[in-house]
Amino acid sequence: MKIITKYLVVFFISSTFTLSAFSQELARRPFMGVLLAHVTPQIEETSGFDLDKGIYVRKVFENSSAKAAKIKAGDIIYSMDGRIIQDVNYFLQEIAKHKTGDKIKLMIYREGANIEKDLVLTPFPKEENKNFETVYSSVVTSVGIQRTIITKPFGNGPFPAILMVQGVGCVTQDFPFPETRDIIYSIIDSFTNAGYVCMRVERSGIGDSKGKPCSEINFEEDLDGFQKGLRSLRSLEYVDPDLVGIMGFSMGGIVAPVLASKEKVNSIIVYGTASSNWLEYELANSKRQYILNRNTYDSLAQFMRAELNRLHAFYVLGKSPEEIAEKYSEQRSWYIDRMSIYPQHYSYFQQVANLNITEYWANCKSKVLAIHGEADYVSAADDHKQISDIVNSKQKNFAKYIELQDADHWLKNVDDEKESKLRLGDSSPGFNYSFIRLCLNWLNDNPKTENTMKKVTGLGGIFFKCEDPEKTKKWYNDNLGINSDKWGFSFEWKDKDDGSLGTTAWSPFVAKTEYFNPSKKDYMINY
Repeated sequence: MKIITKYLVVFFISSTFTLSAFSQELARRPFMGVLLAHVTPQIEETSGFDLDKGIYVRKVFENSSAKAAKIKAGDIIYSMDGRIIQDVNYFLQEIAKHKTGDKIKLMIYREGANIEKDLVLTPFPKEENKNFETVYSSVVTSVGIQRTIITKPFGNGPFPAILMVQGVGCVTQDFPFPETRDIIYSIIDSFTNAGYVCMRVERSGIGDSKGKPCSEINFEEDLDGFQKGLRSLRSLEYVDPDLVGIMGFSMGGIVAPVLASKEKVNSIIVYGTASSNWLEYELANSKRQYILNRNTYDSLAQFMRAELNRLHAFYVLGKSPEEIAEKYSEQRSWYIDRMSIYPQHYSYFQQVANLNITEYWANCKSKVLAIHGEADYVSAADDHKQISDIVNSKQKNFAKYIELQDADHWLKNVDDEKESKLRLGDSSPGFNYSFIRLCLNWLNDNPKTENTMKKVTGLGGIFFKCEDPEKTKKWYNDNLGINSDKWGFSFEWKDKDDGSLGTTAWSPFVAKTEYFNPSKKDYMINY
């Protein structure tokens, strides 16, 4: 996930089997149902609120505790159960101490008035998708009980499966609200519709997961959660245990080969990752982004010397952030700022720096696809080519390297690194779906994967180019009753042999789309 500083972004990218060996019952966390923000000076000025505390309600979700309590967008919540709310993080931590059904008392400021609200916490909603099943389960790990979220095609299988390993950071992988869904969910949606079971593992202390706080876990503890998830995934009765793979984004691309050294894995796909030693990666990344941020070249040498001192103390000497700031007391504030870029405990990254990543790739027995986005300024193309070269040096033709055009670290459609940097946090460029096509084509070229395909059961999608997709969708809606969403429309059908449900996607694309590449045809049909 993204970590933004003045200089740097460091990547960190219902089953019927017996669950007792892997999981325990894990309740849904309480759901208040608000989108929150800090109270800024501008908000204080326009609202007249002057307590210098509290949190601002940007949005209230439907069917939520907040909606039932008649909390409104624009409200400022400044007290909960008699305790002053310092900021958003404090409020979320306090909410996390409660369970579903608990009652809390809030004081809010609205249009010059102080209002008291009683609120009963309801369960957090679950993801729903009409095109496939979503199963909430859990695994017992070394640090607690961690939530797993499984999406599976309709039917009994056995299906090939993918464990999704996200980048570093204490961010949920549970997306019940469409507006909060990120690239991981876009990929999961496409893969599950293509016939794959997909599993996500929530980190300890995130979402429903119980145990050690995410901010305190190290790499080995984090790895254990994914390993337990992988074992659980392989044991599902609707999963083909010989066709289980890993997709690793960013730091997940470092987790993947380590995990494959411990568990049987058929295939690995990595994106936006590193294959060199972590200290070497950070030093190169610091230089790349310092220049990209339009800093002057005459200051580069001074910056890199200070950065080298910091990384040597951190990774070679094993110093803590506090010890490093003390060692360089004359530049204490700079070193404190630089050490704040890490989104998890500092020991996590020190353990990563001690890994011999190239050795893990050299010993990898899985098929490997390494993809790098041309506009990705957080990782380097050379690292991805190196992964392919290392694997192929031991297992001929086992790995493939692809450079993906118009894709940044977050798989957004942008032209180059500068545009990616400029549009950081901007979702308007959209998702680069060429990534999905590359991955699925590569997986289908795997002979083992082909052997699981008994027959074609229906059309997966009909895609075509047109001058104006919005006008085309409107015409089909007005004349044929096809009510499209953002991406098009899905026709549902039933298999005549086993009665399983399927869908056919119908989607118009703008005439200049590159989604059909390398084909130059005006249409594409997926089976």
